[in-house]
Amino acid sequence: MKSKEDEMQKRWQPKLLLIQDEISLVPSLVENMMLYRSMRARQDLGLEPAGYAQRGRLFGCMPIVLIAGDFMQMRPANDISLGDDLEALALSSKKNIHPEHFAAKDAIMSIETVVHLQKTNRYRDEHMPAVTAGMRASRPGAPMPEELLQKLRSRRIESCKTELKEDLFKHGHVVGMYWENIARSMVERAHKDAQELNVPLYCLQAADQRHKKKSMALEAQLTHKLLTVPNLHKTGKLQGMLCLHESMIVRLTDVLAPKLGLVKDKLAMVLKIDLHHKDQTRLDNLPSGFQQFFPEYMAKGIWVKVLKHNSSPMKEHLLREWQRQDTETSTDDADAGSILFIELVHSQFKIELNLSGETEKVDVIRWQFPLTHGMLRTAFAAQGLTLEGGVVVDLRRAGGLEDDDWWLAIYVMLSRARKLENLILLGFTPQVEELLRRGPPQNLIDVTKRLETIAATSMESLSAWPAYDSAMDAASSSA
Repeated sequence: MKSKEDEMQKRWQPKLLLIQDEISLVPSLVENMMLYRSMRARQDLGLEPAGYAQRGRLFGCMPIVLIAGDFMQMRPANDISLGDDLEALALSSKKNIHPEHFAAKDAIMSIETVVHLQKTNRYRDEHMPAVTAGMRASRPGAPMPEELLQKLRSRRIESCKTELKEDLFKHGHVVGMYWENIARSMVERAHKDAQELNVPLYCLQAADQRHKKKSMALEAQLTHKLLTVPNLHKTGKLQGMLCLHESMIVRLTDVLAPKLGLVKDKLAMVLKIDLHHKDQTRLDNLPSGFQQFFPEYMAKGIWVKVLKHNSSPMKEHLLREWQRQDTETSTDDADAGSILFIELVHSQFKIELNLSGETEKVDVIRWQFPLTHGMLRTAFAAQGLTLEGGVVVDLRRAGGLEDDDWWLAIYVMLSRARKLENLILLGFTPQVEELLRRGPPQNLIDVTKRLETIAATSMESLSAWPAYDSAMDAASSSA
């Protein structure tokens, strides 16, 4: 039986290239762990694990390491990022700072070759580049220009309510700070879309295994609270009540098969909900068209068409079945490669809930389908994405979120749309304007300046390469 050490060596030893994206979201201790384990796994190559964080020896002396990201985007939730000011945090006593935090940050900041990408193909107008650049450049002594703030004011929901009824936004995206902000919108959106399509809305309740309460009142209260927790990351990445309809865009809430590209947040379209035969009979006896349908039994599974995917493990089986039924078409290969049957999964979690004025920790095993609405997401889930079409952005924050993290979340959410006219802003208050005038967190300004200085030196040294001129010509022609 292979040990964890053997598995680690198998994973790390043959690697020649490491690509790490969205570096701002990586917790320092996680980065430190990767740096150490990669060196430990490659020590048979003559490496010394104790030097895992030394300049030039990162990730077990990996030949090529590409780290991408923007430190002026969101930080890891309730954790310490590689861009944080560790000394200031240690002095404030807000968080426990360990030597491993410093080791990870020093290791990444020791990288001597930096390329600053200053252009993006995301935006399709002149307003969004100006607004996002203005946000980044804003400082207390040189606040964001009034003309840029006015552009954002023009997209407040108070001024754009009639646009919500247009297809651009009616079928577009919603991005919010928290699950609490978007959970209700998920139900409302699924209800409206099913009604518009005139198809049933399936309300699939999770099956929770836990200890029962002696009191029927407490039992009912606990059941309700468990099924209505907004943040699915508190409930094993499985929703208590999953509302689905045919043609709905959904996304995976967890990794199903990484080698097949079936990873968290992969988008798909619902084709069919495969009900228990008794529920199917009951549905068939109801009038056709829109209605809320609550199955009495767990559904067998969900047929989906995974977007931009052609590696379904069911591909050969489906092609054989369609051939047997003599229903072949010209699109069979693409369809079979993207169709997937999502089965029930289970997850075990512990959650603290307030029951009759007392906080209680509840152990739960939940069975549910690992899906959620694909068009509504939190700021964390939106980072790194370009959202096509309309984007309604909920800027409201709850208590406890510091201004620095609020600014980072606002920047991420505002910068997802391709055009200013594709944005509608909810909660664009005077407090938000004041935050934008203040600008990004000072420590991240310092980190970004330092990287830009290294980037300038890097480009100067790279300009001596023979391939530099041809690469610059290609970049200019593509722009």
